[in-house]
Amino acid sequence: MTSIIKGEHVRVEEAPEGGSRARACAAKSAEPVRIDGRVQAIRFTCSCGEVSLIELDYEEASAPQTS
Repeated sequence: MTSIIKGEHVRVEEAPEGGSRARACAAKSAEPVRIDGRVQAIRFTCSCGEVSLIELDYEEASAPQTS
């Protein structure tokens, strides 16, 4: 199943003056954040110490209908 995140659900923080830190930060890591055994977010950690968290919002799928 593919999902598209609508623009109104995205928050963009501005880069610091002088441009993006992406050029200065080489090493990054990502790890799932589990709550009650289910991945609820992804935590990204940059070598510069900046941490970003992306929360996942699962829509409950209805059971397939059988004829």
